[in-house]
Amino acid sequence: MKLNPVAALADYLAPCAIIDADHPAIVAKAAELHAAQTGPLELARASFEFVRDGIRHSWDAQQGPITLKAS
Repeated sequence: MKLNPVAALADYLAPCAIIDADHPAIVAKAAELHAAQTGPLELARASFEFVRDGIRHSWDAQQGPITLKAS
């Protein structure tokens, strides 16, 4: 199976039942992160670091239940 990442990128970025990227809190945080960066590499780094350091992951924190949504 050959993947064409450019043609299918929109499919991977679209909100769905589990990925609620259109939730107002997610949209606001994305806009905040985007406004503070100067380019795509910086934005990717800041986004990664926000998720890594700013969101308590139920498995890492040994909490239940394991959640599926970002909002």
